[in-house]
Parts: sequence; structure tokens; C-alpha cells
Amino acid sequence: MARSPGYVIIKSSIPRVIAEEAAESVLQSPLIQKHEKYTEHKVPNICMKMKDDFMNVVDRSTIASLMDPKPVPKGPNDLFAGQFHETNAEPTKLKTAQKDQVYATIALTDLSPSNGWYTFYEDSHSRTRPLSTLVAPNLKAGDAMVWRGDLVYIHSSGGGGVFLTLVFQ
Repeated sequence: MARSPGYVIIKSSIPRVIAEEAAESVLQSPLIQKHEKYTEHKVPNICMKMKDDFMNVVDRSTIASLMDPKPVPKGPNDLFAGQFHETNAEPTKLKTAQKDQVYATIALTDLSPSNGWYTFYEDSHSRTRPLSTLVAPNLKAGDAMVWRGDLVYIHSSGGGGVFLTLVFQ
């Protein structure tokens, strides 16, 4: 299999107006837990429907290409919704999520490093040092980024962006 950057961006995976409505619902939902970079909220019903809509429109080969060699499950194993909060950016503090998972993060508001979205090291899942190109994806509300859990990223200092993440294992 050819090397990939470790992520795929899907433009307009969900209509913008629905994503923005979901963002409002997330912010009105009860808080579950404050994590290092975001505050997790209870997943509202509109996001449950959004998960189903996303699974109906996404090309499963997109997820499969990032899960290789594991098969793609029929649906996500988990999902969570949250809002990024401001933190001190520490560019030397490298992060990864769970190595055996693939995430589909749907932007419910526009997402960029200025409002909390991560900055990723492209292709870092398949190499050791030196790390490759640093990319700061800018997602519009409704766009999605499907990314490997072993992709190296850093936190930005911004906050305020709202998202829904589907977890595949």
C-alpha cells in the first residue's frame, strides 16, 4: 500500500446549516468531562442522526485506507462531542490519540488552530524521526477529517471550536 499522510479531508460531509445547528445543541448539552484540550458534552440527538447521515455518505474505502489491514466496522465504536478550550501551545509536546483507532472528526463550527483544532505532522504514523511536514487543516462547518490515531499532532492555543468525533476500532 502506498504511503499516505495519515488523514483524509472530506469537504461538506454534512450540510453546513445542520452542522451549525448541531454545534448549538452540543453547547446546550450537559458537560461530561473536561479534558486537556476540550470539554466533552453529552452527545445530543441531532449528532446521533448526523453520525448515521455521515455513515451513509462517506466512501467506506476512505476509512478502510486508514484502518489497513483491519476491516472497517459497520459503524463507529464510539462517538463524542465537545468544544475546544484555550490552552498554552507547547509545540514540543507531541501527542497521539489511540494507535489502533481511526477518528472521523466532523467540524460543527469552522475548525482551525485559531479555535483549538490540532496541527498534525503529515505521514508521522509511518515513520520515526525526523517528523515530516506540519499541517494545520482548516475545516469549514460540515467538513470532516478522518485521521489515524497514531498520527502525531500538537495542541494549538486557540479555543471555541465545536466538533463531533466518530471513533472506529
